[in-house]
Formats: sequence, C-alpha cells, structure tokens
Amino acid sequence: MIYPPTLQYVGGSFYSLLKVWWLLVIVGGVYFIRQPRLNLGYLIWTNLVTCLALLYTFMMFHLIYTVYGIVDWPYNLTIVALIICSIYQLVGRFVAGGYRECVEKGRVIPGTFYFHIDNHVDSDFSRGKVTPWQEFIGKSSAAIAGFGGALGGVLSGTSMIGSLLALCMSIACLSFSFFFFRFLFPDLLVCLMAGFDKNVKCGTNEKL
Repeated sequence: MIYPPTLQYVGGSFYSLLKVWWLLVIVGGVYFIRQPRLNLGYLIWTNLVTCLALLYTFMMFHLIYTVYGIVDWPYNLTIVALIICSIYQLVGRFVAGGYRECVEKGRVIPGTFYFHIDNHVDSDFSRGKVTPWQEFIGKSSAAIAGFGGALGGVLSGTSMIGSLLALCMSIACLSFSFFFFRFLFPDLLVCLMAGFDKNVKCGTNEKL
C-alpha cells in the first residue's frame, strides 16, 4: 500500500494540477526575481499560484473525507467556516488598509500598475477597526475551519493517519485562504484600482 493511503486514489487531474503549479512557481520565480520593479503581472502570478495551491489542498481535503468515509457534516461545517473566515479577512483588510492608505503610503501610485511591496500598510484590523462581535466571528470561524477536519475523523472513529491527514489539509486550506484573502487578492484589487484611477497629479509618474 502506498503511504499515505490516500495517494493511491489520486487521479491524473491531481498530478496535472500539481505540475502546472510547480511550472508557474519556477517560471514566475525566475522571471520576477530579475525584475527591478514589480507590477500587476507579479500580483497576478502570486494570486494564481496561491489560488491553485488552495484549490489543490481543498481537493485533497475532499478526497480524504471520501476515502476514509468520514461523516459529512464536519466537512460541510469546515467549508462554511472557511468561506466566512475568507470574507472576514477580505473585508477587514480593506477596513484596515484600503485603497486610500495604499496610495498615501506609496504601495501603489494612481495612474500606474506598479506595485511597491516594501511600502507596507496596516493589515491588523483587530485593534478597534472591527467590532468585537465581528472579531469573534472571524476568529471562531478560523478555529472551526482549521480543526474541523480532525473533528470529523474523531467522530467517525477514523484511523489516526486519516484524522491527521484531514487535520493537515484543513489547516493548509485555512493558511492559503488567509494569505490569499488578507494580503494577495486585496493587493491585486488595489493595484487595479490604482491603474484605472484617472485622478493623477502632474509629476506623479516622474517619481517612479
């Protein structure tokens, strides 16, 4: 038997997706590491790579639940919690450091698609920028999304390796979702907003 046992059920689509992911990581990494300035292309690449990684871990998470016969309701609860947590991260990021703050701190410049990764904005929206109730929903949904996979394994009496795999995949989904919706996707949206912003002052582009 191939260990972990789940791998023997993996079809060609899983390996094809993994090959595409590695190809994007290698080609994009070699290309962008030689660029003196980052732009919209870099953000599209990072978003695509992270989104594919999230999709792959989600497919593996679903496969583990199917192979080990784990009860469905913890899986469904984990997915709902992951969606709620993702929305919380995305909305909260724009509340903490939206387009205006990105422009003020030079992370993006109106009228251009250039992206200055070293000019940071505040991404911590737990310091009074959301209500306590909203913060509770965000943190509790993150906890459910991270540990819901193991809960299903325990309730179903699944083997230790099955429960451990489910736990690892649910935490991986939460991690990729966190970075995607809190950092990468908002930066892509802000960069697009800056590129299409027509309110550009004279001499702005000369500073690039």
